[in-house]
Amino acid sequence: MRRGFLRGYFAAEGTISYHKIKQIICSMSFSYSPKKEIWLRNFCRSCLLNENVNSKYKESRIKDEGKIIISNWKNYIKFFEMNIFDRCIRKKDVFLKLLKRPLIYCYLNSEYRTIIFKNNVTQEKLAEIIKSTQGNVSQIIKGNRPLEVTQIIRLCKKFNKNINKIKRGIKKIQFYHSSTKIRPKKEFIDLIFSLRNL
Repeated sequence: MRRGFLRGYFAAEGTISYHKIKQIICSMSFSYSPKKEIWLRNFCRSCLLNENVNSKYKESRIKDEGKIIISNWKNYIKFFEMNIFDRCIRKKDVFLKLLKRPLIYCYLNSEYRTIIFKNNVTQEKLAEIIKSTQGNVSQIIKGNRPLEVTQIIRLCKKFNKNINKIKRGIKKIQFYHSSTKIRPKKEFIDLIFSLRNL
């Protein structure tokens, strides 16, 4: 019931704000009237909090405009996993389009790093394949650096690795320009790989 309310509210009054040139999500928000709908603001924020989604609000009583604002990829992923976008195809398409843009880094368990790098190939050649440097490859193999999604795809294609097996070894992801490491569900991991299939 709570998620159903949020889906309907976002379909009617939700906005995905993004940088028009960089095509990067800035925030997501719900609109309300500060003069008439304080109860709606409070109820929505309570529902979000119960879903572990943090929010803040900004309002102008002169213009009678209010917004409940959500930021951070951790919350955007939570919205996806809650199917918040599903009642408005246009907004869902915007989200999927913007999800294609940022670099997404994956932290693999050591077992799966061994699988993906178990090849009779030099680190210099691996660096060429993933478009990086030998120094970075060395740090990735040691687990000190993550692999970007497209790098995993390239390695799996080049060395005929089972990409679905490798995806099971992803323990956390991190978006470029974000310090937050996120533990997403399998469906979201599958989605980001499908959007970047080379």
